[in-house]
Amino acid sequence: MICLSKRKQQKAIKRADTNYRQHEREQQRKRREIQRTKKQKISIEKDIRAIEAQVPLRVLEMNNEFDLLKEQYEDWPQPVNRVIANNALAEFRNNISCDSLRESTCAVCSGLYSCEYLSTVPVQEICLPLLEANKYFEEPFFEIDFVYGHPCIDKSGYKILFDRNGFVKRNTNDDNENPFDL
Repeated sequence: MICLSKRKQQKAIKRADTNYRQHEREQQRKRREIQRTKKQKISIEKDIRAIEAQVPLRVLEMNNEFDLLKEQYEDWPQPVNRVIANNALAEFRNNISCDSLRESTCAVCSGLYSCEYLSTVPVQEICLPLLEANKYFEEPFFEIDFVYGHPCIDKSGYKILFDRNGFVKRNTNDDNENPFDL
C-alpha cells in the first residue's frame, strides 16, 4: 500500500477521469490560442509601424535595439579623472626607463636585440676560425671589406664577416690597444 497525501490522491482521481483530461486539454488549447493571437497582434503592430516609418521591419527592429542600448549605455564610459590619469602616466614613466627599451646590434649575426640580453666580449676571447666567412662571400662583386682596424682580427689571416654596427668602442687614447670589443 502506498501512502499519498490527500491532495495527491485528489489529483490522481481527477487525472483518471476522462472528462477532466478532456477539460485540461481544452484549457491548454485555449491558452496556446491566446498566446498565438497575442503574438500575431504584436507582429501586425510591428508591421504597421514599419510601414508607417517607410522602412523594412528588420531595420526598424535594429533601430529600436540601438535606441535601447544607447539609453542603457549613454553614461558609459565615463571620462577619466584628470588627476588619476596624470598619476597613472607619471607612474608608467617612472617604471619604464629608456635603458629597458634600448637595443643594439650583434656584431656576429647582425640581429637587433635588447641591450639587457647582449654582453660585450673582448675580441681576444673569440675563436675567430669559427666565424670565418664562406669563400663565396670573398668574391669581388660582394665588395666586402674584411679589414676592421682591430689588430687581433686583421692579423689573424681569417676573412671574418662582422657587422660594424655591433662594435663596442673603447675609450682609450693609446693606438696600440684594441680599439673595440664585440
